[in-house]
Amino acid sequence: MNRPQIGLVGCFQNGKSTLLNCLLKARCALIGEGVAKTKTVIRYTYNERLSFYCVWRNGKREKTTFDEIKNLMISADQDNLAYCEVGIPSPCLEKIDVVDTPGFNASQKDTERTTEFIDKLDFIFFIIGTHHGDFDDAERRVLAEVTKNKKLFSVLYNCCNTLCWNPSSDNVRRNAASLESYFRDNGIIINSLNDDFSILPVNLGWYWTAILTNRLTDTLSLFDMTNAEKTLLHDCESYFYRQVKEGNTFFQNEVVINNEQYVLPLPSELEILSNIDKVRIFINAIVPFITPLPVPKLNCSWNEGKKNLDVSWSIEDDVYNYIFELQYREQNSSEWKLIETDGTQKTFSGLRSGMVYEFRVRSKLKSQGRYSEPSEIKSIRIPRVGVIILDPDDQDGF
Repeated sequence: MNRPQIGLVGCFQNGKSTLLNCLLKARCALIGEGVAKTKTVIRYTYNERLSFYCVWRNGKREKTTFDEIKNLMISADQDNLAYCEVGIPSPCLEKIDVVDTPGFNASQKDTERTTEFIDKLDFIFFIIGTHHGDFDDAERRVLAEVTKNKKLFSVLYNCCNTLCWNPSSDNVRRNAASLESYFRDNGIIINSLNDDFSILPVNLGWYWTAILTNRLTDTLSLFDMTNAEKTLLHDCESYFYRQVKEGNTFFQNEVVINNEQYVLPLPSELEILSNIDKVRIFINAIVPFITPLPVPKLNCSWNEGKKNLDVSWSIEDDVYNYIFELQYREQNSSEWKLIETDGTQKTFSGLRSGMVYEFRVRSKLKSQGRYSEPSEIKSIRIPRVGVIILDPDDQDGF
């Protein structure tokens, strides 16, 4: 079964790369420091060992090094590059791939690269940042591309402005409600992550601070700590210090990171405040619904002894329970006849002698309504005198 592709899309500096790091609990993407850091599409997939590949527009997949990937992440020079692939042993990637895209309003090239890749995504997290204030023109262009491609998507409202930091604050809730009204008024359907709003307010910085504070020994880090992360830690410390002065109580947690001491809430409290765990739960819930369904392989064979036609099919994936829809028709007919079954074989008898019939089959999960793409059509002529013609253009048979 193909792995679902979950894309992180939005304007630069809205927190796409931070969200990736939070989901993987690893420093795998460079976090911007006022400038766009992601200049090419990066697909993160599961691998037991770190691996790095370049995938070129001609389809060639070429093994490379981390240093080369790092250069490509921040360089826009390779026009022939389709995307980079990074293999990481992260539990989050066991069933999905996560795709980090260039910021939509960083440059024309960045916008083109992201626009080009949207069609390849099965689900999108559209990230809006509070530092922009209102929903701006660049974000409307992102939204237009997402909706034009009829993609399933959810919206994260990242509280990345220190004046608008708490996802549960009244100010953030009002802003989220205003954005929700914009989507609703324009007939745009959002896949909701939140019981209160269709748009989920989050604080990606707080969750990443929790990861840094935990100092997990198994946390993977491809990059050194950035100045942006150091600033984040100081901003967090200042914010929560003000909260304590105003009478809000937090468990005090003294930590030393990179030889600097910080006083912050406990990591568990930061995780709860950040709302990111709701995103994790949501991803696990939607995986069966966005995973591309396998296309069955179809086979048709004539049984000369029994004078009937055996049609069978198979799929590579045997993890889930599938229902199949077998479709058949007389050649040149516009109407397919449908047979739904949980089996993988069907025998036809009494078909019209000398007539060419066409067959195809598609699959779906028992728990879903959507079907896979249909298999290739198999054409077969029913023999008049015991001769089966697999190629209808071959009138003499064999």
